[in-house]
Amino acid sequence: MTLLLFSILSIICILPRGSYCQQTSGEKRVTFEDYYQFGKNEYTDKNWPDCVAFMKRAIDDFKSFAVKRGAEAAQAVANYLLFDDNPLMKRNKYFYGKQYKKPELFTPSPEMVQIYEKRELESRYLSFMETRFVIKDGELPPEQADDHNPLSTDFHTDDNFPYAEIKNLMTSPECKILRAEFETTERDAFVKELERRVKRICRQYQDDTVSCRKKCNRQVKTATSSESLKILKFHETSEIALCLLRCRKDMFGDHQTIRKMSTYHDMEERKPYQYMHICYYHQGELAMAVQSAYTFLVANPDDKDIMQSLNWYMERDGYSDEMLIDMERKDQEAKFMNGVAAYDEQDWGRCVHEFESALEKSIIQDEKCRILCQDKIDWSVVNGNPEIDILLASMRANVLRCEHNCLYKLGRINGFYVGNLIAAHFEYLHFCHFKLKRGAEAAQAVANYLLFDDNPLMKRNKYFYGKQYKKPELFTPSPEMVQIYEKRELESRYLSFMETRFVIKDGELPPEQADDHNPLSTDFHTDDNFPYAEIKNLMTSPECKILRAEFETTERDAFVKELERRVKNLWPHSKFSSVSCGKHVREAKCKRAIVFSSEPNDCGEWLGKWFTGCVVVFCDEPEEME
Repeated sequence: MTLLLFSILSIICILPRGSYCQQTSGEKRVTFEDYYQFGKNEYTDKNWPDCVAFMKRAIDDFKSFAVKRGAEAAQAVANYLLFDDNPLMKRNKYFYGKQYKKPELFTPSPEMVQIYEKRELESRYLSFMETRFVIKDGELPPEQADDHNPLSTDFHTDDNFPYAEIKNLMTSPECKILRAEFETTERDAFVKELERRVKRICRQYQDDTVSCRKKCNRQVKTATSSESLKILKFHETSEIALCLLRCRKDMFGDHQTIRKMSTYHDMEERKPYQYMHICYYHQGELAMAVQSAYTFLVANPDDKDIMQSLNWYMERDGYSDEMLIDMERKDQEAKFMNGVAAYDEQDWGRCVHEFESALEKSIIQDEKCRILCQDKIDWSVVNGNPEIDILLASMRANVLRCEHNCLYKLGRINGFYVGNLIAAHFEYLHFCHFKLKRGAEAAQAVANYLLFDDNPLMKRNKYFYGKQYKKPELFTPSPEMVQIYEKRELESRYLSFMETRFVIKDGELPPEQADDHNPLSTDFHTDDNFPYAEIKNLMTSPECKILRAEFETTERDAFVKELERRVKNLWPHSKFSSVSCGKHVREAKCKRAIVFSSEPNDCGEWLGKWFTGCVVVFCDEPEEME
């Protein structure tokens, strides 16, 4: 009855003569927070149809809330492109454009246009001064036709890049040429042709834009006074704040803030489905009940109640496994799962395609997640009347922690945590490239993985590839992955500083340390300095023979302890796991296994997690991992 009345009122309000229903500026707009509470109320009253309807409205409104933040993302892209024509940002605009299908969203803010035009005008003036007033051999440059013209105040803020031509760059047959397992004359020829097409598009764009934008921005001299810089930074922040206030007012109306962050977190954790599966079941809709329960379980795999409910549904007549559908599955999850399926089916070309697409989509989702962190401030940590710098430090740490954790949240695929999400993609990609005989790509995938995770199993892959390809330079991570690594590493350093220096125990801060006043280190080490050459010296043939003894002996026990000491020199957190012999294929029991052969023909050979014959296994157990 409640929903029926609400629906009637909603219909009346959209009729031409229903103006008496329109909200006044002082009335509160109904949001996902309200719908969620309405749904919980109907659940308590056992009004199952209204429970489902309100929860669905809550989910839809929450998604709409997130999409509206997409308008802010689109404007942020447009603002960026005023100052830098980086192709990676143009690609983001291309992606968002396909997603939102509203070109008008990509309009830079008036404040940013004003800043751009101001800097562009300064650049033109400085360029004039620096080219016309250069004295060489005692002479000024020859007079030019525009020396007496007024400074141009025509500005071009439109992005005239021919995005529509991107889809015409390649045809399906041409893509097939690029997927060839081996280098061919045909592929080399098409790569050159594709390069020509890309350059043509870029030249066309450059002809339609102000070509000296980057150069001129570099020429503008900034204020040298520290106080001036401080005020200028304050002003820049104020301009952004003003833009955000206006944009949020336009996009959200009076509903500009979330009243209770707990409701927001409930929506992120898919809590409406926790109610909906029961409501659906009482309506006799088993399939929807199973889908709702499974959707909640994927986000909350440790919830025993939902697992019990799902097991109960599975025993009901009419149940089938086809009902196990995650209604909130993201594109990057689907791509990752498709990649795993291709890997299992040994479809190596599709494996590469799916995982590269999954990685690209994951990075985009990380960016979107980060945008949504800007208002995630925990006000409960603000006590009394703090100094502005103390308040700002706390707020920035809140936001940065939220941004840094985005990849962790995205790392749950179909309810299972895959570890470091970036590394997880390359864990599959390196092998798929290897099976396609793409040694350079396989080596780079290994190097990319090791930026984010130093798992000994991947180091073993590098050791194996290194012996096969004999080109150390192949193991160079891609610039894109280095950029992501350095960004996350810097965030980790800042958060570590905040979490160790601002811990109050018994009313006291930690003692002052020597580096408390030092700037944050921006030195990054992307080289893999692991001493691979020392692996071959870990064991001798007589020592391998000791390990092959059929029974435990004092001699073997003593050597295992000695070998553990040697291994700890390479992996300080490693521990001995087992010694075994057997003809059947076996798998190491730990995720970060270090396996060495003790066979006569390959004594000391570094093996992977699957092995046969006689081996000794150690497990790397680092105390803390990224």
